[in-house]
Amino acid sequence: MKNAFLTIIMAIASCCSYAQYLPLTAGGSTPLTGDLYIDGTNGNRLIFSYGGASNNKVLLGSTYSIFGGGSKDDFATYIRGSNPYSIWTNNLQRLVIDGSGNVGLGTSSPSAKLSLMGATTLVPFNSQIGSSGIWQFGQNVGVGSDDDTFGFYSSTFGPGHSYAPILQMNSANGSVLLAPNSGNVGIGTTSPGDLLQVNSGSVMRFQVAATKGIWVNNEVNGGTPDSPGDLYLNYSSSHNTLFNTNGGNVGIGTVSLDALLTIGSTANRGTLNVVGSAADVPAISITDSRTGGHRYTLYDGASSPGSFDVFDQTTGLYRFQINSNGNVAIGTTDPKGYKLAVAGNAIAESMTVKLQGNWPDYVFKKDYNLMPLSEIKIYIDKNRHLPEIPAAAEVEKNGQDLGEMNKVLVKKVEELTLYLIKKDKEIENQQKELNVQKSTNQTLLENMKKLEQRLEILEKKANEKSN
Repeated sequence: MKNAFLTIIMAIASCCSYAQYLPLTAGGSTPLTGDLYIDGTNGNRLIFSYGGASNNKVLLGSTYSIFGGGSKDDFATYIRGSNPYSIWTNNLQRLVIDGSGNVGLGTSSPSAKLSLMGATTLVPFNSQIGSSGIWQFGQNVGVGSDDDTFGFYSSTFGPGHSYAPILQMNSANGSVLLAPNSGNVGIGTTSPGDLLQVNSGSVMRFQVAATKGIWVNNEVNGGTPDSPGDLYLNYSSSHNTLFNTNGGNVGIGTVSLDALLTIGSTANRGTLNVVGSAADVPAISITDSRTGGHRYTLYDGASSPGSFDVFDQTTGLYRFQINSNGNVAIGTTDPKGYKLAVAGNAIAESMTVKLQGNWPDYVFKKDYNLMPLSEIKIYIDKNRHLPEIPAAAEVEKNGQDLGEMNKVLVKKVEELTLYLIKKDKEIENQQKELNVQKSTNQTLLENMKKLEQRLEILEKKANEKSN
């Protein structure tokens, strides 16, 4: 720059030495009336002056020659006063720098440090390398844009063709569109595989594609996601996953939420699968935080493989168990082979016992051998309990099968009914015999009465004869 400036000075000096003046005209033969001179006070500088006024001067030169300081190698243009500096082409003002330092493109009155203005569209940046396409950013540029839109746009068709938006913002509705027509967007990657791919140190990836899935931390050893269409959170780490920590409900398979977590709906069955590891069994815990409350944990296989357990973490006791055989234990983990075992008292308003064996209606068959009461008396005198009824010591030791006991009791009731029927028959026969005896006795009484009457008559007649 400095060499070019010296060349200009030497050219002007040579002209002056030859003709003593440099003829300058304003588009005709009339010489320019303004001043043009080279000032050497603070170094070589070129000064354009109009009318002699100091505020109308334009200085060209190094910062040292103009301002008396700085570098002699820096070239500067200096305009005195507050008048603007502008560049014109084709009789139109293209660029202006006003007295306050504001720069305007397409406007003569810039209101900011950089003001960009167009008649219909604003194209402040237009880049094209060879035939690789055109990139622009500005206001009201792309297809479907208006005065409220600003964004980045591209076109592979060259000037005069429509521009597809890459990033478009709308000041009227606040919308922000990123690649709204087509194309993938990558953050932290130069080769996005989906509409939006965000890569960080631990790989964060969001995808909504043909598989209709969203992945977060799902890449395994840099490979392909395990299950396209699924949602993975913290797949490869032990970090916490938090939902609605400040309140609010979470729904899976439903939009009707009435609890912190709702799974499924009337149209979609809800299923919760909790899987244990090779070293520990799966569990679900519920905690009552109130004073005196307990924490209960539901285990799969805690007390024994294949069992379902309800464990009281507060007391350290198992409250309920269903073992792998389907036996139910309450207050114990050993049902001792019974389908229901209760370690403690139980009460019920109603209970139905249905046996798989025969009900003792065979007692009423004609060929049933009913033990005589005399034999029963001998058995009772010897064993102190009825036949087929367990002794007290046996019940205390082994408990009592309610179903079997009910069956035996029904049998005894039926046998007792047969005894009563038999006794009733005997009583009926005895009553008949008594009735016959009673009738005979009545006849005898009547005959005796008749005999007594005849005897009285005979005695009376005998007394009369003796007198």
